[in-house]
Amino acid sequence: MSELADLKGIGPKIVQKLNNLGIYNIKDMLEYYPRTYVDKSKLSHICDAREGESIAFKGIITNITSKKLTYGRKLYIITADIKDETGQIYITWYNQPYLKNVLKENTKLYLYGKVEKKGFFYNISNPEFSYNEKNFFTIQPVYSKNSEINQFEIRRAVKASLEHSDKPINDPFPEYLKKRYDLCDKEYAVKNIHFPASDSDFFYARKRLVFEEFFLMQLALFTLKNRISKEKSPIEIEKYDLSDNFTKTLPFTLTNDQIKSIEEIKKDFRSGYPMHRLLQGDVGSGKTVIALYAVMCIFQNGYQSAFMAPT
Repeated sequence: MSELADLKGIGPKIVQKLNNLGIYNIKDMLEYYPRTYVDKSKLSHICDAREGESIAFKGIITNITSKKLTYGRKLYIITADIKDETGQIYITWYNQPYLKNVLKENTKLYLYGKVEKKGFFYNISNPEFSYNEKNFFTIQPVYSKNSEINQFEIRRAVKASLEHSDKPINDPFPEYLKKRYDLCDKEYAVKNIHFPASDSDFFYARKRLVFEEFFLMQLALFTLKNRISKEKSPIEIEKYDLSDNFTKTLPFTLTNDQIKSIEEIKKDFRSGYPMHRLLQGDVGSGKTVIALYAVMCIFQNGYQSAFMAPT
């Protein structure tokens, strides 16, 4: 049975939706990091509203109305005014008839939405709202998804995964390494990359996870390089006449850096081990002629090579 099925509040349908995202266990879930965030942590006043910007605020709801448009495209519209000590803003909800029984006159609401301007007045359509301030004004993760699943379902699954086990998340880094590079614990990083309490918590968590990703990649490359360095190459490159004569016929003189690159390539050829080299340089710096020199060396010694010029 899937680990995901053991999570609180996660049923078979949600498990299948998560599987379709490539998430099959709790480890996958915890490593399904957000692609961006919605910052609802900064509480504003209505007077701070600006067209095109999103705003988190609180106020008293009044003048609730509801109507159903039967002509043309059928719409159910609920409107209301939200007031605070600095001003008033107009709210519209579309096709959410159940809100008629949820919204109550003269009660305090906590809201978040994008501000639009209609005529002389500001309006917010379909804002998020809550009667409970707790856990509303937060930095909210936004995940990559398909059309089958919504953000709420993914967030709920992540929270359930974080709460599922009492065991701490395994941290591969020793304490001295974390202290040396000012890195937080892995458990802190995972929790705060999903649900950061503040900007500083997010950046501290991100620093740790990015460091770990590059550290493990470098470790893998070092291990591969170390293994390859012990493998003898069956290819012997001993003749360089054709390549050397080629450089003499060029209508220009090679630069010192080009000559240095050629000598390093010849040194690799003579080493008896496979060459793994990246030749890097600006556009027009003469990388292609160096590659051609190496190809001609291979050709003269009776071997094959591939020369690709994507540009």
